[in-house]
Amino acid sequence: EDPYKLSTVEDLLNMKSQLIQYSTVYFSLQNDIDMASVENWTPLNNGDPDYDRYVDFEGNGHIIKNLTCTGAPYASFFGVLHGACRNVGFVNANVKSTNAGGIIAGYLGLRKPANEQNIGIVENCFTTGQIEANPGGGIAGYLGAPSGERHCTIKNSYSTAKVTGKSVGGVAGAFI
Repeated sequence: EDPYKLSTVEDLLNMKSQLIQYSTVYFSLQNDIDMASVENWTPLNNGDPDYDRYVDFEGNGHIIKNLTCTGAPYASFFGVLHGACRNVGFVNANVKSTNAGGIIAGYLGLRKPANEQNIGIVENCFTTGQIEANPGGGIAGYLGAPSGERHCTIKNSYSTAKVTGKSVGGVAGAFI
């Protein structure tokens, strides 16, 4: 009902400080943002200390351009995305990961998610740019495998990014 409103590069940089362990935090992108001034983005949920931060990100049809994320585990915008990313485009991204990497998520959800909060969803999104990772995908490096009725999804989304490395795919690199 009352998401954090993101309008500037500084707002994006402050997102991580708003995350709360084991709680979903809501963000709403208010306009297009150019991240060219950010030398190297640190993924929001990259294991610092655990992968226990949950995000609901509404892009409102805007774009984030010139994201650079290199040398990080699960290099991407979110790192490990538990929650949802909707209605946003990432344009001209440059991602190089030390393991699984993608532009939106290095790991979307978890393997066999134990609860609803461990599910990752990407919906109505697109990406362009380049990714180098193992595994690597234009949207996500890993896509979490289902557990009963719980499953991670990439829906109504696409990528035209150039993906290189081992176990790569246009949208996702590996399904585990």
